[in-house]
Amino acid sequence: MSERHLATVRSVSAIVTLFDKEGNPAQSVEGVFLDGWFSIVQRGDFKVGDNVLYLEIDSVLNPELAWVQTYAPFMEKHHWRLKTLKLNSLRLPDENGAPSPYPPISQGLVLPMQVITDAQAEKNDAESLDALLGIEKYERPVKAMSGDARGSFPVISIKPMRSASRISPNRLASSWANRGWRLIRWTAAAPRSGWGMRANSASPVGRWNFTMTRPTISAKRP
Repeated sequence: MSERHLATVRSVSAIVTLFDKEGNPAQSVEGVFLDGWFSIVQRGDFKVGDNVLYLEIDSVLNPELAWVQTYAPFMEKHHWRLKTLKLNSLRLPDENGAPSPYPPISQGLVLPMQVITDAQAEKNDAESLDALLGIEKYERPVKAMSGDARGSFPVISIKPMRSASRISPNRLASSWANRGWRLIRWTAAAPRSGWGMRANSASPVGRWNFTMTRPTISAKRP
């Protein structure tokens, strides 16, 4: 599988007029097609057949670079990340060129070829356009697993927590009984080192598996 390049040189294949909600042609923007991608640009900036620099969605720009401050300072409000945008204030044309009820979905950023020239003045030894422009791919932060997990995944440490409080099954059963729960089975996890314990319980909302490590408790249905 070939490596994905976020920055590429493409050709404008078509330009379409956009409309406002009242059906009037938009005065400041228009839509352009580039090899299947659709993006919204300033009206009059490009024409059919122009070669342009296209930055795909998931591109993260470096605001410290001069070309970014010159050509894309508006990306600051998007935290310098290119995302798919649905513009509900505009309308696409239908097959006859009349206003349709559908808002346009813009993907990526279209820039003039001059950006590459300006970037080369800062850094001319790059192996790819992505490296030349200082673009990185957005990576989604790892969050909690799906299902009944609550909160982020806990930090796991292999160091024994010898100062952790001991939790006896009788004490735990008594505590859960006050909540209407019943302890069915419990298993200590490395009790000599005080790392924690695992237990099964029956609660008013069903059977649960618990994993307890000081100072947090996580619960998940079996």
